[in-house]
Amino acid sequence: MTLCKTGTVTRTFRIVGNPGVNCTQIITVSSTYNSSVVWNFLGSWLASPGSTSASSKRWNAYTPNKICGVQANGGSTDITDPNVYINYGLKVLETTSCDGPTETELRNGRPHYVQGPCDVIGVNTTVDPFYFEDGVCRKWVVTYTFMNWCNNYCVRFKQDWIFRDVIAPVIECAPRAIFQQQANCTTGITLKKSATDLGGCTVAAPAISAWLKWEVFVDAWGDGTWDYAYSSFRTVCTTGDGFCDVT
Repeated sequence: MTLCKTGTVTRTFRIVGNPGVNCTQIITVSSTYNSSVVWNFLGSWLASPGSTSASSKRWNAYTPNKICGVQANGGSTDITDPNVYINYGLKVLETTSCDGPTETELRNGRPHYVQGPCDVIGVNTTVDPFYFEDGVCRKWVVTYTFMNWCNNYCVRFKQDWIFRDVIAPVIECAPRAIFQQQANCTTGITLKKSATDLGGCTVAAPAISAWLKWEVFVDAWGDGTWDYAYSSFRTVCTTGDGFCDVT
C-alpha cells in the first residue's frame, strides 16, 4: 500500500505443518471511488453565520487545484499561482498577547477543510510580525500553507492579527483646586494632571505612555460652553475656540 492508501495488498494462506501448501490472494485498492471525494476548504465566519459581509467573514470556500512548484533539483519553491493567497485582508483577528497569536488562537483561527479518504494533508504555519511606534502597536500576518501529499496540490491562506490593549490608562487626579483672586478679579493658575499606561506591549520608559493622547477643554464662565481647547496631538489652532498644539 502507498502513503495515499492505494495499491495492492497480498495475503498468503499456509497450512501449519505443511509449508509446501499455500495460497496467495492479491487485493487491489482502487482510487476510483476515493477520487470522487474532493479535498476542499469550508467557508466560515466569526459571527452571523451565512453573512456575506467582509467585515465578519473569515474564509471563503475553496477547492485546491494547483500543484506545488518544484525546482529541477526537487526542492520546493514558492507557488506562483495568483490564487495561492486566499482571503488576505478579510476579518482581522485580535490577540491580547504581546508575542502574537497563541498556539490555541492559531489552531482555532486556521481554515477548516474536508479531505478525501485517501488524502494526506500537511500544514505549515508561519507568523510574520510588524512593529509600529516603538513596538507599542503590533500586527502579525499569519500564513497557513496546506499540501496534499497524494496529488501535490498546495494552497495558502493569510490572516491578519492585531494586538488588543485591554488595560486602561491610570489617571492621577488631584483634589479640586481653589485659587484666590487678585484685586482686579484675575489670577494666574496652573493645573496639572498625569497618567500612565501599562497596556502597551513596550512598558519601558519612555514608551510606557507612548500612545497616551490628551485634550483640555476650558469653560471659562461655567456656562457649559468650551471657550478654549488644547491638545497634545491636534495641530490646528484658530482664534477663540480652536485646538492648539501645546505641551
